[in-house]
Parts: sequence; structure tokens; C-alpha cells
Amino acid sequence: MKIQLTQSEYNLLFNNMKGQGGFQSLQKILQTKVNKNLEIILNKTDIEKICRYVKEYGTGGAQTKFLNIFENYLECF
Repeated sequence: MKIQLTQSEYNLLFNNMKGQGGFQSLQKILQTKVNKNLEIILNKTDIEKICRYVKEYGTGGAQTKFLNIFENYLECF
């Protein structure tokens, strides 16, 4: 799935996240998938992880960040 990120969504994705763990690892992976035109191509595994992390791991900064970036594009929200 190809998504054209807005500048605001891009900025959220590239904002530093404190700590180490699943969210931070996923954020780093997603950052590598963004091209110079602010497009990101997500595979099925990426989408499943984003949806699972946001829906199953409670609320917090990382969940809110991913929700704000991807809620308009992914059907799981």
C-alpha cells in the first residue's frame, strides 16, 4: 500500500521517540520506507504491526503518534 504522507504526518514519523522497544523499532523501519516525495510503501506485515500496536497496547505517546499518522489510510482504525 502506497501512502502519500502530509508534511505533518512526515514530521510525526520522524520525531524522535524516547526509549527502546517495539514501537521505536517499528518507527525506525517505517522511516526507512519513506522516499523524498514523502511517500511510504507499507507491506502487509507493516500494516498488521501498526494496527496491532495502536489497538492492543493501550494508550500513550507512541500509540497516539501512529494513530495520528495512519488513521486516515488504514482500515483498522
